[in-house]
Amino acid sequence: MASDLFGFEPAITWDEAGKEGRTRDGGKVSLDLGLTGRFVMILELKHGVITRRSCATVEDAVREIEKAAEAAR
Repeated sequence: MASDLFGFEPAITWDEAGKEGRTRDGGKVSLDLGLTGRFVMILELKHGVITRRSCATVEDAVREIEKAAEAAR
């Protein structure tokens, strides 16, 4: 996947349903509803690291996982 020279490429490209996506480097991202009713985002990076974020709203979960994807870049 080519990187954007100007920094405008999104950290995560989401599918149409907004439940799964891919990071710039090909890592997998998924959204699920946890047992406690919170939204859980799971970020699987290419080198085997898995990061999870649990938030009260979908918007917060997406924002947090995008931050994590940027930090892992």
